Amino acid sequence: MANPAGPGEGRAPVELSEPTPQMWPAVLRHGRVTLRPIRLSDYGAWREVRMRNERWLTPWEPTAPQSWTARHRLRSFLRLRSHLRYAARTDRMVPFILDIDGQLAGQVNLGPMLRGVLRSADIGYWIDQRFAGQGLVPIGVALAVRHAFAECGLHRVHAAVRPENAASLRVMAKLGFREEARYRRYLDIDGDWRDHVGFALTTEDDLSALDATLTPRRSER
Repeated sequence: MANPAGPGEGRAPVELSEPTPQMWPAVLRHGRVTLRPIRLSDYGAWREVRMRNERWLTPWEPTAPQSWTARHRLRSFLRLRSHLRYAARTDRMVPFILDIDGQLAGQVNLGPMLRGVLRSADIGYWIDQRFAGQGLVPIGVALAVRHAFAECGLHRVHAAVRPENAASLRVMAKLGFREEARYRRYLDIDGDWRDHVGFALTTEDDLSALDATLTPRRSER
């Protein structure tokens, strides 16, 4: 469940700052989890993980005209990598590969990023089913959110989650994300327009649940 403390209770809000040179490329680490930029050499591992996880990932993936196999050929990977790197260089996204114990296990992306009066980004992620349920996704998301506030100069991080996605709903609750909205037929996912639940954190919110996720356990100190 979400942290019971009220918004901002017992702590000063995070101060907004301008984007820093450390915004991207960046490498973020905590315990078994590393977030890092995508590499050309990732193709083999990325394809193996994605192909093996087709049934696990398909219900949450954007609708696409190509088959799953076609979407994971080298040409598709090169196009994805080019898109992510261009979006990062132009301040539209901060994309990460999610490594677990040095193995490619998923992705965490901040974007699109919007500046001006909003200073916000969406966050999206996926993980290899072999690593699901081990508390690793919350660590990756917490690292990315802290990076968004500290290095990207953002005020708000938003997440849209299908109400059927129990695992992602637990991530939102564990990290203290606030439920803000219910979106009817919001995104074209897995062949149809799907309802989503909107969650968010801002720099003024109580971030103790986020910080607790990144606090080393006694056995790790």
